[in-house]
Amino acid sequence: DKISDSINSGVRGILIPAAGVKRASGSVVGFIEHGAEYTSISLATSQYMFAVNRVYASAIYRKTGTYTGANGVEYTQIDRNTDIDNITIRYAFGGENSDYSSMAADVRNMMMASGDLLKSKKDPYSMKLDIINGAVEETVLYSAYKVATTLDEAGEMTSYLGKNGVKGIAVELLGWQDEGYGLYPASGNLQGKIGSQSDLKTLAKQVNAMNSDLFLSVNLVNASGDLGGFSKRSDVIYDATDVGITNAKGTDYILNPIVAQKAKNQSLTKALSNTGISGFSYEGIGKILFEDYNTKRRMNRSDTVAVQKATLKTSA
Repeated sequence: DKISDSINSGVRGILIPAAGVKRASGSVVGFIEHGAEYTSISLATSQYMFAVNRVYASAIYRKTGTYTGANGVEYTQIDRNTDIDNITIRYAFGGENSDYSSMAADVRNMMMASGDLLKSKKDPYSMKLDIINGAVEETVLYSAYKVATTLDEAGEMTSYLGKNGVKGIAVELLGWQDEGYGLYPASGNLQGKIGSQSDLKTLAKQVNAMNSDLFLSVNLVNASGDLGGFSKRSDVIYDATDVGITNAKGTDYILNPIVAQKAKNQSLTKALSNTGISGFSYEGIGKILFEDYNTKRRMNRSDTVAVQKATLKTSA
C-alpha cells in the first residue's frame, strides 16, 4: 500500500543505480555495475556524523519489511538469512568544466558498456501518443466496458498528426483487452467494441507507414483479486511468512514473474502474432523490485531482474 500510494502521488524511487557529487573543482559519479539488486543509494548531509556532504551505495544484507497482523497491528519483519552477491561500482571523474549533463553522459556510457542500456536500432521517437481504448464501469447493478476510443478513431488521430508533418511516433493502446484499462491480468482478447482484429491490422499498417510504431500496453506485474484469471495461492508472490503479498483490502496482488511470462507467451503473443503491431509495452516492470519467498519457486531480486529483462527483450 505504501509503495502504491507513493507511486500514485508522484513519489518515485531511484530507478537508475547511480549517484554523484558536483563541486567547483570537479565531479565524481558512481554506477553500480553489478549487484544493484542488493544495494541502496544513501545520502547524508554535512550535519550528519561528518562535516561533508556525501552520497554512496550501501549493501543490503537482510531486507526489512512490515506486515499487518490479523489484530490490525503492524509488525516489522527482518530476513533471517543474508541474501547478497558481489557488488561492483564503476566511477567516472570529471574536471572543473564538468556539469550534471556530463555526469549523466558518463552514467549513460557506463550503462552501455555494461549492457544495461542498449542503443536503439532506429531513430528516436519524436513523440509518444497514449490512447485509452476503454475501461470497465462499475455500478451497483452492473459492470460494463465503456469505449473511450475505437481503433478507427485512433487511426484518425495518427492520420491527423501525419498530415501535419509529425513522424516517428510511438503509439500505445491502453485498455484494448476485454477487461479494459486498470484491471489485471488482462487476457489477450481484443475488446470487440473498439474494433476487430482486421481493424487492428489496418491501424498497425497505417502507423508503420508513418515511420512510427504501434504498441499494445500489457501489465505482467499486478493482479486484481476481483477480476480472477489467476490463482491467489500459486501465481502470486509470497512474503517470508509464507503468505501471499496483498494490499490492506486484499484486492491487489503481484504476480510471480515466471508465471506472468508464461501467461504472456501462451496468450498474448499467439493471439496477436499476425496483426502487424510493433510489439508490447510492459506496464509495471521496473517500478517495484521484489522477490518471491514461496518455497516451491523461490526467486530473489536477481532472479526477478533476469526474468523481466528477458521479457523486455520481446517488447518489439
